[in-house]
Amino acid sequence: MSILAYNCPHCRTSKSGFNPKHHVNFRGDASKPLTFYTCGSCGKPLVVLYKATGHNWDPKICPGDPRNHDFIINETWPKQIDLVAPKFTPENIAKFYLQGLDNLERQHFDAAGAMFRKTLDCATKLINPELKSDLNKRIKLLSENGLITKDMGEWAHQIRLGGNEAVHEDEPFSGKDAEDLEAFTKLFLMYAFTLPGMMKERKNLSGNS
Repeated sequence: MSILAYNCPHCRTSKSGFNPKHHVNFRGDASKPLTFYTCGSCGKPLVVLYKATGHNWDPKICPGDPRNHDFIINETWPKQIDLVAPKFTPENIAKFYLQGLDNLERQHFDAAGAMFRKTLDCATKLINPELKSDLNKRIKLLSENGLITKDMGEWAHQIRLGGNEAVHEDEPFSGKDAEDLEAFTKLFLMYAFTLPGMMKERKNLSGNS
């Protein structure tokens, strides 16, 4: 059996080398082979259902082998899940958040923490572009002026402090810390952009009815 180069749905390593472990024919049909692989980066499993597209396939050769040109991947388990930002998050802020998510999935926890902090930094600037102060003071002013709720202010400080730790501390940022930071960041984006966007959308629909 041959190693399969495929984007891992678990650790998101691009073109990871998947090692074949077991091979069977789906419902006894040699033109629809099933192969069980493990990721060479994270070791987690991938099941691939192939299908023959022509008449020159060889059932004795693994369908992932380049010599079997007439086999293509029909379906995989688990499926690759697209990373998404909360709805109505502005495009540039969503990009920073997705970079944080991508780094989190790849277990690059320090980079994830830094990107979640950057997401917050840009989000708070957008909420009130006139505030030119540092992030700590900006969060306090936004909360004091009622532009964000008290809870949002607390979440923002958690993201700020966690992001600072990821960037400046000598000890590596842990996966648990990065996951907590992502949860706070997601909540902040939902309250700052998703809920207002949904309300505006609803008002527009009501106005047009």
